[in-house]
Amino acid sequence: MEKHFVQFFSPGTFVSEQSEFEVSTFDKVQAVEKAREIVERHGARPYGFRFVTKTRGEDDLDSHVSYYSGMHYLGGSIYSPNAASRFLILNGQIFHENDKVMPELVLEEIKLKAAVLRFRNQRFSISY
Repeated sequence: MEKHFVQFFSPGTFVSEQSEFEVSTFDKVQAVEKAREIVERHGARPYGFRFVTKTRGEDDLDSHVSYYSGMHYLGGSIYSPNAASRFLILNGQIFHENDKVMPELVLEEIKLKAAVLRFRNQRFSISY
């Protein structure tokens, strides 16, 4: 049997806090949206996530990790009244307004504490 998960990492006192949720596919857009809902102890929010596949054979008592992706960091932003000076850091990369973040995902606007993105014909915002 094989199951897929997304693991979120948030700042902790001595080590990172982890939250794990089962997913049907490794969808980065859905993972970013889910990260907005997570609040760990002391109000900590995720700084990154990775995808994991766990496998268990018929004779195994417990599952084991058979695959994990690299880390995807949720970054930060620089806001300026001058739109050309604004940028957003996603997964360690710098993006400006109207940049294509990934296929079919466009960063439309960078606000003071939020970013507006468009995936196909749907617009949504990420608060930070």
